Amino acid sequence: MMRKVLAMGWGLAMLACGGWVYAQPGQPGYAVVRPGGGIGGVAPSAVTPTAAVPEPAPLRMAGDAPVGQPAVNGAKDTAPAPAPGMLPNGVYGGMMASPFATLSSAVMDPPSSFGTETVWISGGYLMGWLTRPKLATPLVTQGDVADLRPGALGQPGTRILYGDEQFRFGNLHGMTAELGVNLNDRLYVEFRGFVFWPQHTRYTVSSDANGAPFIARPVFDTLTNSEGSYRTSTPNDIVGYTRIDARQQLFGYETHARYNVKLTPYLDVDWLLGYRRMQLEEDLRIFDFLQPTGGSITFAGATISAPDTVTDFDRFKTMNQFNGVNLGGRFRWQSGYDWLAFQGYYKVALGVTQQTLKIEGISVADTTVGRFAEVGGILAQSSNIGVHKRSEFGVIPELGVSMVFLPTRYVRLHAGYSALYWNNVIRPTSSIDRRVNPALVPTDTNFGISNPGAFPAVTFKSESVWLQGINFALELYY
Repeated sequence: MMRKVLAMGWGLAMLACGGWVYAQPGQPGYAVVRPGGGIGGVAPSAVTPTAAVPEPAPLRMAGDAPVGQPAVNGAKDTAPAPAPGMLPNGVYGGMMASPFATLSSAVMDPPSSFGTETVWISGGYLMGWLTRPKLATPLVTQGDVADLRPGALGQPGTRILYGDEQFRFGNLHGMTAELGVNLNDRLYVEFRGFVFWPQHTRYTVSSDANGAPFIARPVFDTLTNSEGSYRTSTPNDIVGYTRIDARQQLFGYETHARYNVKLTPYLDVDWLLGYRRMQLEEDLRIFDFLQPTGGSITFAGATISAPDTVTDFDRFKTMNQFNGVNLGGRFRWQSGYDWLAFQGYYKVALGVTQQTLKIEGISVADTTVGRFAEVGGILAQSSNIGVHKRSEFGVIPELGVSMVFLPTRYVRLHAGYSALYWNNVIRPTSSIDRRVNPALVPTDTNFGISNPGAFPAVTFKSESVWLQGINFALELYY
């Protein structure tokens, strides 16, 4: 996927460069030959002269008579000199005020050049690819009852049903919006934001009516200091299922002042200074349902038999909130064509990322005499349950390029590519500690024994993420 994204980005960049070369305007004193022959892409027979070059008049003194005419004393030459820069049909222009001004401009108004608009607003579609989370431990396995520890990692009959290879989100889809105001043709104020709709990945595995196959939740048992597992189903003993639900959402906004410098009539450079906010939220939930058929389940030291049921629940939710100062620059180049322009930007935000990790866990027994609950599931126990926070230095550099099409006045169409890096974030998949103290697990036979091991522990593991995206937007300006 990363190779496809990079190839797409390079393709857009090459397309932009090709369009830039093709759209180079004619320079003063030179003729531009376009494909198709002729000057500027116009056939030679269709070329219309833009100004008549008058022949120099002969030098005459007062009183001299033109050839074939009598001299008149005191007569002076009063023939009017041609106006400078005269174009056909009375169109004047020595230095054109706008790079979009052409002969067609005499008939209809050209699109406004960048920087002359008073206010603008845009909105569009955004598709992105975010660095995939790495699942620190397999969450579900299938085991063989003939093994010493069925379902535990490393056993001959154990097969991973849900692990890192299965944990994947799809492409991100969302929208982007921008609003801006021109203060004095040099200073501009802009607000822009984006949001990706929540993405989900779900997985469910269940046994048949006889409890086959053997489904388990693998852990590392700190009491025996070895690999172990907690069963969800056992043939001819327990029926059950495990369900996994993960959610992801990313959004952000920024506001900044922009100072414009015109380097040439075609090229603008802007300096940016402002504020940036980014937020990444991810949630991982694991739910187990067990019902005894021919056997029993231990719950908080009691025996649970049919038709009673037991459920356990683990949840790991992370939230990363970045707030910082945004610095950068942008260029915008208008081609010699009325309908095409290019722009690019680079900026970097420096600030603080607030990392929040929320862990929840509970086990519930529904019996014929009532419902009973205990704190802790399997990977979420009293040793790590709670809301945990910390702050880390954050940096978010971003760059982007785009092509701008101008089909008519007051309308611009944008197509672009961008890439963003975020250095310090936490994710649910890397916040799981697979070391489990059986004395804390309500469905373990050792639940409640004196064992001081505080496992699973709270785990903060920062990692970096890349966000790449393509966008298509419609802009209206006045």
